[in-house]
Amino acid sequence: MLVSVIVPVYGVEGYVERCLESLLNQTWQDLEIIIVNDCTTDKSMEIVETVLQRHLSCAGKVRILQHSVNKGLAAARNTGLEVARGEYVFHFDSDDYAETDMIEKMAVAAINTGADIVYSDWYLAYNDRDRYMKQPEVSTSSEALEAVLTGKMKYNVWNKLVRRSLYISNGITFPDGYSMGEDMTMIRLMAVAKTVSYIPEAFYHYVKTNTGAMTTNVTNASLEQINYNVIATESFLKNRCNTDERLLSLFKLSVKYSLLFTNNKYYYKVWNEWFRESVAYIADPVWSHRERLLQFMALHKMYAGLKLHLKIHDFIYKMMYK
Repeated sequence: MLVSVIVPVYGVEGYVERCLESLLNQTWQDLEIIIVNDCTTDKSMEIVETVLQRHLSCAGKVRILQHSVNKGLAAARNTGLEVARGEYVFHFDSDDYAETDMIEKMAVAAINTGADIVYSDWYLAYNDRDRYMKQPEVSTSSEALEAVLTGKMKYNVWNKLVRRSLYISNGITFPDGYSMGEDMTMIRLMAVAKTVSYIPEAFYHYVKTNTGAMTTNVTNASLEQINYNVIATESFLKNRCNTDERLLSLFKLSVKYSLLFTNNKYYYKVWNEWFRESVAYIADPVWSHRERLLQFMALHKMYAGLKLHLKIHDFIYKMMYK
């Protein structure tokens, strides 16, 4: 079996049907779909069963795993990894959906190039409108690692097909109990990959139902989890890859950059408190003029300027994706 698709399920009754239909209708047949029920309290699993009844010919491809208690997204991904049999793994969020040729094109690219990781562009879905999200093209794994550390390439799990042996041979798992920022696991995989391959097409639709500020749902608990994952990722890169201080600082700046897209002064203060050593790199040429300006305003506590930027940002997005 070439591809294992892992789908954690929790609280997605409004989305899981579309998600599962897009997977069951994939043109690539050499795959298994591993659904991990993380003790969802809504009707998500009833909907899953209904969809599967419409696709009885696919029954042999689908495995349903059940957590005894709710463990969170990271643990659900690990549960899927423990039983996956594919040479490659794709992590799929159950509130999203994909084009039906996604797995085929990524699998063919993996076969033709022998890459450890295949990544592609993706769609940011606002209601019924999609924004095409272009990813940078890189030719080596070291270039890919630098791109994700500087925020130029997203380290999201859901636009990447990863050789399963990268997890096993390097002891890489998702951080149980720290589901906010668990996507940073992809950075570790990029660090140990020998080769990567890029497809300049978008297949995956990442559904963003909240068109307001990016950090609307951030809580103190989730901030602690993000902080944990940043520190754990930094430790891995230092110990295993000898990553230089500049790239590590740029990584920390790119993570906390989203805190500047909020109307809450508290998060601006968090930006100032987190990873103080990294602010020496806010003028690094890797940043765009806007990114430098926002970080400069945060550093000098020019909060009125940050709030004005947010109003303009939200207005543009609402006009484009309302």
